Amino acid sequence: MRILVVEDDPSLANLLKILFELEDFTVDVCGSAEQAQQHLAANTPELIILDVNLPALSGFDLQRQIRDQGIPVIFLTARTHVDDRILGLKLGADDYVTKPFDNEELVLRVRALAKRLDRSNTRPAVADPRIQLSEEQRSLYVDGTKVDLTNSEFQLFRCLYGQRPDAVSRDTLLATMWEVGPDEVYSTRAVDVQIQRIRKKLGAHRDWIKTVYGLGYSLDTGSEETP
Repeated sequence: MRILVVEDDPSLANLLKILFELEDFTVDVCGSAEQAQQHLAANTPELIILDVNLPALSGFDLQRQIRDQGIPVIFLTARTHVDDRILGLKLGADDYVTKPFDNEELVLRVRALAKRLDRSNTRPAVADPRIQLSEEQRSLYVDGTKVDLTNSEFQLFRCLYGQRPDAVSRDTLLATMWEVGPDEVYSTRAVDVQIQRIRKKLGAHRDWIKTVYGLGYSLDTGSEETP
C-alpha cells in the first residue's frame, strides 16, 4: 500500500514515514496542503494520513477539495473535541486519530482500513439468513425474533453488519450515532455503553460483537462464505 502523509511537523512526519516503512508500506510525505495538492496532481496514493492543523489550508479544507477522488483518508490531529471528529468523518474521512497516539494502534487502524478496502474490492457482502434488517421500520430480527433497539442502537448495529467481520472504529460508530441526534452523544464512551446494551439484547448471540483492541468493534456471526 502507498501512503501519503500530510504533516507540517518534520519530526512527526519522519516518525510516521519510518513507522509505516517498517510495516512494508511505501510512504510519501508532504509538509502542507499545498504540497499535497501538487503531489496528488501527479500521484494517486491508496491512503492519505492527513493532519488537520496545517498552515494556510487546513486538512479539513484539503479533504473538501479531494473527497470526490475517493482516496481513503485518516485524519491525524491534536483536535480532540467531538465536534471536530464528527466534522472530519462527515467530510468523508475513514477514520480520525487524535494526538498523542499509540504507534501500534495507528498501524492497527491502517491495516484494518486496508483490509476493509480489499474486501470491498474483491467480493460483495454475504447476507446472513438469521438476520433481517428493516430500514423503513428501523427494526432488527434475529432468528425470526424481533430485537427491540433504539434508533442509535439500530444505527450502530447496521454499521457493524455492513462492515462485518471487519473492525469499525469508535469514531466512525460515533459519527453514525451522531446522525440520529447530536444531543444524545458526546464521546466515544457513549459508543461503548450502546454496544453493551446491544450485546445484552442479543442474548445468546451477544458474542457476535467483538471488541477490537485499539480500534473499536466488529460483528462476526460466523456465517461468512465465499460466493
